[in-house]
Amino acid sequence: MTCRLCNLQLKFAKSHVIPEAFWRELRDGKDVPLLVSSAEGSFPHRNPIGVYDQTILCEVCETAFNSMDDYGIKTLLKRREMLFKPVLHEGEPVAWKSEEVDQHRLLVFLVGTLWRASVSTHGFYQKVDLGPLEPLARRVVMKQEAAVPGVFGAVLSQWRANDEHRTLTKGLMDPFKEKWGETTAYRFYFGEVVAYIKADKRPFPEEFKKYSLGADKSLTLIERDFAKSKDFDALRHTAIQSLLNHEAFKKTKK
Repeated sequence: MTCRLCNLQLKFAKSHVIPEAFWRELRDGKDVPLLVSSAEGSFPHRNPIGVYDQTILCEVCETAFNSMDDYGIKTLLKRREMLFKPVLHEGEPVAWKSEEVDQHRLLVFLVGTLWRASVSTHGFYQKVDLGPLEPLARRVVMKQEAAVPGVFGAVLSQWRANDEHRTLTKGLMDPFKEKWGETTAYRFYFGEVVAYIKADKRPFPEEFKKYSLGADKSLTLIERDFAKSKDFDALRHTAIQSLLNHEAFKKTKK
């Protein structure tokens, strides 16, 4: 087995595709978060440090992600409320904007996350497969200061939720591929922020292209109502199905 970045056979690291900091947000006091899946036969299990994969990177190459991960964590999690200011319509936020974000660095972080998910063997990332675009994403990681190829891009949204649902907005569901018109993108969850990462030579549809990273000096987080989203229904369905799987599993052990 060789490192997917340097192709050498060195000691492997415990690589987080989505940085551990986003998983730590799921912890409630001293409770350990549960990883749930609706897949047949799966059931909730304790997951204190999130999903990691020991088949991606050697310990040396793992450090290549430190800077990009730190910037993604700072921008989308730790300092997001300081960086982004609300855009109001009739007194209610409809978006959040910031001119303080280095959009190139953030896009490199998102493409790096997409690449790790694509080469990961963990079931949580089984719906991510870049195919012939994988070497191009790998090159973004290798040359982080260079311009990111136009096949990659991203639009970001942020959940709006009441107190009842706010904890759920921090849940991290498995990423998946979707279509924006004819354009392929992958949906990744970073707690209250959702990233739609384009992996296609075709651009985002015009109504969303203007919000994509690099389209304007201000970066926009589109506000979305969590309770009215398909994501909320999917999270609820996954949690219910996972618990049913667990009950069925317990019965087989009696």
